Amino acid sequence: MKRFLSGCVFFFVLAYGVVVFAYSTGITEATRKSGNGCTCHVSAQGSSAPSPNVLVTITGPDTLSVGDRAEYTVTIRGGPAIRAGTNIAASAGSLEPISPSLQKFSGELTHREPIPFSGSSAVFRFSFLAPSTPGTVTLYANGNSVNNNGNSFGDEWNFAPDKQIVIRATPTFVANNGQPLCTFSLAQNYPNPFNPETWIEFEMKREDFIQLEVIDLLGQRVATLAEGRFSSGNHRVRFSGDDLPAGSYIYRLTAESFTASRRMVLVR
Repeated sequence: MKRFLSGCVFFFVLAYGVVVFAYSTGITEATRKSGNGCTCHVSAQGSSAPSPNVLVTITGPDTLSVGDRAEYTVTIRGGPAIRAGTNIAASAGSLEPISPSLQKFSGELTHREPIPFSGSSAVFRFSFLAPSTPGTVTLYANGNSVNNNGNSFGDEWNFAPDKQIVIRATPTFVANNGQPLCTFSLAQNYPNPFNPETWIEFEMKREDFIQLEVIDLLGQRVATLAEGRFSSGNHRVRFSGDDLPAGSYIYRLTAESFTASRRMVLVR
């Protein structure tokens, strides 16, 4: 298990006493993917086992296309509920922190320092980039709920139920005569949520006339990002929401015989 400032306390008995090494931030290889959890945290009852008092959940899309990027959250409730930490891992694909309280280490995410609860919960936000091959990916996480007393006693932790994500192949659109009309992909913008800029990527398998536009939830167009004939290959377009209010928007890619759209969120 890899630890660096892990929020755990380790005891080494020497000839003349006890030396205590206390760490205050992240831990990796502690999920069901490759570890046994936050066993360095000991409850008031003296147990280092997962606690049913702590509820940890992973939320986000259940289905993505290959190469898609989407936002997910780990939410921690219950336990002492003063501060919280986490370790997040994936069986495939790539994780990136969104919450500034998260950091990436050896492909996994963990907290920089325990974050305070807000009301009854503590939330960590991150993005997941789907792998390039179809299949099923599992997200793993644990969460600890600590009393912030300067050591690891009186704390509790638990695993999150594993999150299964189905990764689909890039869709192929077919004309009425059964011949491929156009194979394309429209990726999730990144970062998302964003403030004030984000990038939108799409791929064309053949040259075609396309229009890429942004609309609000009332269906009003607020920006045209690209319009005209585009060659086959990957294309990347920048979008700035400087002049727009915070909220959800739809970006839509339209070609001669197909349309694809995705949702993005502008925050302030």
